[in-house]
Amino acid sequence: MRTGNSPLDHETTRQQARVLSLTEAELEELLDGAKQRKNAHVGQLMRLFGDRLHEKLRRMNRDASDTEVAEVVSDTFMALPRLLKSYEEQGRFEGWLLEVARNIASTKLRSRIRHQAHYGDAVHDPVRDPSAIAKLEEAELLGRMASQLSPSLRDVWALHLEGRSPDEICALLHLSTGAVHTRLHRARKRLLESIGIDQLREWLGASRLLELLGEKVIKELFGEDRLSELKRS
Repeated sequence: MRTGNSPLDHETTRQQARVLSLTEAELEELLDGAKQRKNAHVGQLMRLFGDRLHEKLRRMNRDASDTEVAEVVSDTFMALPRLLKSYEEQGRFEGWLLEVARNIASTKLRSRIRHQAHYGDAVHDPVRDPSAIAKLEEAELLGRMASQLSPSLRDVWALHLEGRSPDEICALLHLSTGAVHTRLHRARKRLLESIGIDQLREWLGASRLLELLGEKVIKELFGEDRLSELKRS
């Protein structure tokens, strides 16, 4: 475990200073070059944002090793020329980059779980692991749910799913406690309204639905009787 005085922490601080001094015109020039697959521009973006991205991913994925996080960062910048075609939020590049990296990390996790589900820990043993398959299925369902949310709500929701406390989410996203609670409440409402409580119950089951969406918002949208029915299930 690193301390606050580690070399990467110092480099991240220096990198932050360089990013803050970067003008919009300079960033736009780098992004245009990266879109054209110019290695020098991609490399400069990686030097500017790579360590900061690594640090944020490491804090969001406490169980991942530094090697795994570094691999995700590398894959993110390798894919950047292709992925930049979907980037339109000028001034929010770093937030977009973090979301891209988290999607890549999630894809790697699902791939690993799928491999374990089919082959187990031993290569010669083809027995399927029901618990791993269940985790994979839920991960895919939660991914479908998250696609219904705006980026600002999706960030809070994703960290909530990871088991982060409101205080941890505040620190990671630089939000106030009130903003975190408000966005989480809005995310829950959006999911219930866009997907529907019956579909979510079919996907997740009543107990998991109550755990993720919370009694308060279910009662608010569907009433006490519906909440009581779910709690009895």
